[in-house]
Amino acid sequence: MKTVGIRELKNRLSSYLREARARDTVAITDRGRVVAELTPPRTNGRQHAFAELARRGSITLRKNDARAYRPGRKRLLAPGVLRRLLEKV
Repeated sequence: MKTVGIRELKNRLSSYLREARARDTVAITDRGRVVAELTPPRTNGRQHAFAELARRGSITLRKNDARAYRPGRKRLLAPGVLRRLLEKV
């Protein structure tokens, strides 16, 4: 996570927005104290949630297997487990 002061953020806002869009979190400080975080938007899709867990190294996805994302398939995780995993990371 990158840290930036308010003045620097205002001067280079577009650059920091690009970083957030690229899935990086930017901590915004005021006089050395973190006051906010600029984060990428959250998605509700199952595929995006799994991709985020894989990016963080929490899980490993199967290669070239679209069957894992088909709706109506048997659940791989109990209800609520994915949400709790995302909250921990």
